[in-house]
Parts: sequence; C-alpha cells; structure tokens
Amino acid sequence: MRGIMMSRQIRQIGLKVAIAACLVYPTVAFGQGESLLQQRQAELQAVEDYLKSLQLDELVIEHLELETSREIDFASRRQMATRLIGEYARRMMSGRNGVDSDCRSKAELLLQTYPELSTPSIRVAILQAKYLTSEDAFRKWWDSGRDENLRGELVSRWFELNSELVSLNRQLNNDYEDQVALLQASVENNRHSRQLSRLDGLLLHTDYLIGWSSYFLGVLIPENRRPLMQTADSHFRSFLQIEPQRTLTEVPPEWFDFSSDWNSRSLVGLALCQRGLDHPLQSQYCFELIETHATVQQTRELRFVWDLNSRVYLDEYSAALEFVDSMGEARQLSESGRTAFWMATLNASNATRDRAPVISRRLLRSGLTGLARQFDAARIESFLKAHRIQITGEDFFSLWLAGYLDFRDAETTNASGAYDAAMTKLAAALTVADQKTNPLDIARCQFLIAKIRLHQRDYESASRAFLECSKSFDGIAPELSAESLWLAVRSLSEQSHTQTRSLLKANRAIDQLMRRFPGSTFAKRAEFERLRLNVASLTADEAIDRLNRVESNDLNYALAANEIVKIRYQTWLDAHQTKSESELETFKALLEAESEYEQLETVSEESKLKTQLMVVDAMLRTESIDVETARQRLDRAKAAAEAIGSHLSLYQEYRYYRFLLANRAANQDEAFTEAQWLAEHAPGTPFEKSAFILLAQLFDQRLQSQINPSPEEVATVKTIFSKLVGLLGSSASELKQSANARVAYARLAALEFEGGSTDKAIEMLVSLNAQFPNHKSYLRQLASIYTQSQHYDDAVSIWQKLIRGVEPGSDLWLESKYNLAYCLYSLGQKGEARKLHEQTRHLSPELPKKWVKQFDDLSALLAREKDPPPH
Repeated sequence: MRGIMMSRQIRQIGLKVAIAACLVYPTVAFGQGESLLQQRQAELQAVEDYLKSLQLDELVIEHLELETSREIDFASRRQMATRLIGEYARRMMSGRNGVDSDCRSKAELLLQTYPELSTPSIRVAILQAKYLTSEDAFRKWWDSGRDENLRGELVSRWFELNSELVSLNRQLNNDYEDQVALLQASVENNRHSRQLSRLDGLLLHTDYLIGWSSYFLGVLIPENRRPLMQTADSHFRSFLQIEPQRTLTEVPPEWFDFSSDWNSRSLVGLALCQRGLDHPLQSQYCFELIETHATVQQTRELRFVWDLNSRVYLDEYSAALEFVDSMGEARQLSESGRTAFWMATLNASNATRDRAPVISRRLLRSGLTGLARQFDAARIESFLKAHRIQITGEDFFSLWLAGYLDFRDAETTNASGAYDAAMTKLAAALTVADQKTNPLDIARCQFLIAKIRLHQRDYESASRAFLECSKSFDGIAPELSAESLWLAVRSLSEQSHTQTRSLLKANRAIDQLMRRFPGSTFAKRAEFERLRLNVASLTADEAIDRLNRVESNDLNYALAANEIVKIRYQTWLDAHQTKSESELETFKALLEAESEYEQLETVSEESKLKTQLMVVDAMLRTESIDVETARQRLDRAKAAAEAIGSHLSLYQEYRYYRFLLANRAANQDEAFTEAQWLAEHAPGTPFEKSAFILLAQLFDQRLQSQINPSPEEVATVKTIFSKLVGLLGSSASELKQSANARVAYARLAALEFEGGSTDKAIEMLVSLNAQFPNHKSYLRQLASIYTQSQHYDDAVSIWQKLIRGVEPGSDLWLESKYNLAYCLYSLGQKGEARKLHEQTRHLSPELPKKWVKQFDDLSALLAREKDPPPH
C-alpha cells in the first residue's frame, strides 16, 4: 500500500510527537492579520504536509479523523470532514494494491452525515473500491469450486455495482456537455477547461470500471454473455479511444500507452471481450501487443495469467490445457512471473475439477510440476492443504514431488526420519525415470538427494552429485547451476578436514564458480570460503589477523566477523579443557568478539543468536558460573529465538541451554519444564538425550518416594526409561561405553519386573550380567528378582557369589546372607539355612538396626517350621 511503508522508528514516534515536531515551523510564517482559524488551518496543513513527506498516509488519515472528532464548531468540523473524505478518496484511488477497504466504509459513513460532500470524484473512488472487493470475491468463489448457492449473491452484487457505474457515467456525460456549453458561452475558458479535463478523467475511469464489471457479469451469466461482452468491449474501446466498429488488428501499437498500467489492463479487458465474442485472432493480437510492448515486465508476464484465466472463465478447458502445455517451463518469464502462472494453472485445475476431471488432473500436474521446478514448497503445500489433495502414485512425478515435500518437511521441522523418508521417495523416483522424463527434472531430483547427503555428512557423495548437477543445469538453469557448484564447494570444504586432497578439489571448484558465475552471491561466498580454508592452517592469532583485513564495505565482512567469534570460542574451549592459565583471558576475548559481531546491522537475528549461544555455552562450562549473567544473556536472546520458529534446530538449542542453566541453578521446576519441551519438540536431536535423562531421574524419584505407586505411574516411568534406553543404546558395545546407558538399562529391567514382566526383566539382567559378571549392583538386582519370583535355585548361586566378593559385616554381605538363608529354607534345605543363620549371628553379634528384625523373623521361622515349606 503506497505511503504505508513506515520504519519502526517513525512508528514509535507516534502521531502526537510528529504533530509537535512540525508545529514549530508554520508559526513563523503567520502574519499579524491572520485569524485564529486561519492559523489553525495552517497548522493542520503543516502536519499533513509533514506526514505526507514521510509517506505516512496512514497517519495522515488518523490525524484528520482525530481533528474532525475534536472540532466543535459545525463549519470547522465540516471543513475537516471535507479534507478527510478527500484523503479517503485519494487512498482508494491510489491503485489496486493501495485500496484500504476500511476507507470505503468510513467514507460512506461520513457522507451520511455530510451528503453535500458527495462529489463525482468521491463516488468514483467508492465505486472503484467496491469493484476491487467484488473482483476478489469473484476469484475466491471461482477458485473454490464455484458454489452455485453463492453465484446468485455474486450476480446481484456485480449487477448493483454495474448499475451504479452506468448511472454515474450518464451523469458525468451530462455534466461534461453542460461544461462544454458553458465553455463556449463564457470568457473564463481556463476554469471551464480544467473542469472539462477533470470530468474527462472521471468518465474514462467509469468506462474502465463498467468494462470490467460487464465482463465479469458475462462470465457469471453465460446466457447473457454476448450482450454483456459487447457492453464491456464498448467501454474498453471508449477508454482506449478506439472507434466502436474498428478491427483491432488495424490499430497500430503506437496508439497505446504501454507505460500506463490502466491502459494495459484495459487492453487486457478488450482481449478478454474479443475472446468472449468468439474473435480469437483479435484477442491474441491484444495479448501479443502487451507481451511485446509493455514497459513493465510484471505487466508483460501477467498477460499469460490473464490469457489462461480467460480460457477457463469461458469453459474452454481444452484450449486452457493446450495453452499451459505450450508454455512448457515458462522459461521466458521471471521467477515471480512463473510463480503467478503456475498458481493460475493450479487454480484452473481446481475450477475444472467437476466439469472436466481429466483435464483438471493434467492442469494440476502441470501447475505442481512448474512450482516444484522452482522448489516453491510453501505454495504447493498451501494449495494441497486448501483443496485437500493427496499426492499418490508410483510414477516419477508423484515420487519426486512427494520426496521433495518430505525434504522440505525435514528442513523446516527437523522431524525425525523425515530425511530418510525423502531419500527413499527420491531414490525411487530415479529408478522409474525413463527416456520421456525431463532430464532437468531428473537433475533436480539428484540435487535434492545431494542436499540430503550433505545433511547426513556424506560429503564425498554429496560433492560428486553437486558437481554433476551443476553440469546438468549449465546454460539452462544458471541459478541452480551456481548453487550446485557452491554446495559442492561446501561439501569439499567439510571433507578437507579429514582428506587433504579434498582441499585441492575445493579450491578448484571455487575457481570454477568464480569464473563461471563471477557476479553471483555464490561467487562472493566462495571467495570467503577460500579465505576460511586458508586460515584453517594458521594459528588462531594469525587467522584472526588475516580475517581482520576484510574491509567493512566487503560483502564478506560479517562472515569474517562471525569466523573470528568461532575461532575465539575454540581458543577458549582449548584453554578450558587443558586448564590453561589463559582461560580467563580467552573468555574475555570471546565476549569482545561476540559483542562486536552482534552490533553489525547486516547480521541476521539467527546468526546473532548462534554467537550468543556460544557465549552461554562457555559460561555454563565454567565451574564458577555466574548464573544471573548467563540468564540475562539467554533472556536477551529470547526474542530472536522465538522469531526464528520453534521447529528449527537453533531454537531447540536455545531451549537446551535454558534447560542446562536451570539444572546448574538447581531450579528443578524450570529444568523439568524445559526437559518436557525438548522431549516433545526436539526428537532426533542431541538435546533429546539430556532431556530424557533428567525426566527419567525426576519421574523415578517421584515413583520411589511413594509407598504403593499405582500401575499407571509405574507404566509412565517405564515408558520414559524405554525411550531413554532407545536413545542411549542397549547393545553390548553401547552398554560398555556409556555408564548412563547401563544405569537406564538396569532401571528399565527393574520397572519391567514391577510392571509384571518378570521374564523380560530376567532376560535383560542376565544379558547385563554376562557383560559385567562381577558388577555387584547388577548381581544383587538379578538375585533379588530371582528371589522375589521364587527362582530360588538361580538366586542361591548369585547370593553365594556376592557373599564371597564383599566385605563381611557390610550391608550387602548381610543382605546376601539373609536372602541365601531364606532361599535355602524355601528349597527345603532347613539345616543349611539354620547353620548359615547361626554363623551370621556369630560373626555379626551386633546387627545394624535395619537388619535386627529381619534376622529375628528368620530365626523364628527356622525354629517354628519342622518341615520345609511346600514347593
């Protein structure tokens, strides 16, 4: 909308400050004889001029509305209303994209109070606003499937608008004739000439609007199409000043002013009417004039959209399909032009779904193919969702499109397994491709696969694929060719960390990129990548010195500053890990580098957030952490983090650091909240493990604090530990490498037993004991489960092993003695059990308090029972 592009700073000034700022100036110019009313008007005009000079049309209207409501005197209020309605009209007449529908309703409301302000100019402005909202309603109705219940309402709306326009057109014609007569009879030629010129402009405007409203009525009422199209044709000719009966192909291009959007749109309307009147050659001639002579590229390209829509509006579906097929990839259009064309194709497919389903499917395929070739997933997904369309099929197109959408899902949501799903479909698409498949579409499919390889850190395969893609796109899709070559550079650069020969390949690819695409942004990025590769072999100070040589006006200046932050962070990390005396000094250098980088205006919020998290990471690794300072850092980064979207990995990393900080600050509630968020929203990330470790600890603590937990509570904790075991691993090698994995695995076994899965628990613990045969905790846990599940034979050998391996008199020694005696007694070996009991009491005459009752109960049991208990 023209005049509403406000900077954030101007918005913050506010209307009152703007008025105060400009009121200083008009007071200087006031003469001594001016009245207070004149001074007031001058002040108000100064405010308006000031706001308009800043292109703040929205504030101009707010200002006039405020002043109109303030005026008490009727004459003053009417004068302010006159200026306000004039501003509404100017706003509504500012062009298709400058119409504020609210202005129309406000203008109509104001005219109810001041009907005498209704001038032809105001009426034209209001009718134009009505026309534009009616046109939007028509397109929405058409694209949504042409509901017959709404058609009558639309017809009534357009008919009312058309009638108002025709009535105003007649009035303007009468006024025009009156002014001609006055001009001939009056000596004030200049005044009447200006009035005639103004009326002529309004007449042309109404001709334009009558033409379009008649055309859309012709589309809405097929039985009256011919007379309505003839009416529209007549008014478009009047606008363009073409004789009614003149054949359009006889009108030379010089006749039209193609620099005027109004003229171009009127010529479009004329082309559409000629098609509706069955004059296709005349219609095509008009479209070709626009395509060849329009001075604005957007106008030239919209010709294709108008041409396609007109065929669909007239139910010429086969012709519409032929037109789309003839466009191919629409290479002659710009990217925005292609987008508009393929979106029109999709809307055409939806409009023809009921009337021509076969053609509809072909148009749908064409539209989706066009947008997929531009990698425009957002519009594809929006259209598919709006019209509830599923992509199915095992052909190349269906698999390629489905794979691409999965790829985009993986990029935007970081969903676990999304990249694998995309790879499966894209690889399947390549297997079904044949000689009829467009080679560039195959290359696009390979390009996506290469991107997945890069994400999976398979740099060697990715670099090879990107280099091949660059060759495939060369000369046909230069932007994709340049991007492919740049991604090959990135892949080789990453690979150079482990393979020296990849460094040479990366430099060769950079040379190639800068030679073939010297003016592209990828070439500038490649130039910096070469610098980054070169400084990698230098010391930290040498590398920073080299990066500091990048001039502030260089496009790579921000990248160099970012690289310095990374080097400072790595330097601090090395000092921290080696407990170097320079740790504090390197941390200060990191803070300074991050602060300088954050102040750069060209840096994105996302990049700033990355460097802020580096500093937070350094703070959290420090033993003497300043919790409050770290919290302030994270709070400062909150707005940037939330702005980038919760599904992105950087936001997940931000929440991870909030989780770590809460842990370090012993804020259990906050840590639990953050852990729950990470568990739910960061699956498949490195942060998920830490979150589930804490959740498992907290839930397990709550469970063990209860005397009789419910089966549901046990099941909840079991589910969490099952997930944790899946994340930490349960294979022999994983259990050997990770203490966390062993603890989680052992606890899950205990929960399986508590939940009634005794065999599963025993199986897990037998496996764990096989890998760690002398681990007392695992032996004790397995022996306890054997004892409680009445597997006394298996329990005996383990309790005996524990007795031999622990210190006599210790807690575990007493527990093992007690349980071994009980198991022997339960197996019918009462004498051995009594002997073991007596031996234990002899060796430990002063039993710890916690064991006195248990051994007394066992003594009573052995004395009371003469026969062993039944098995």
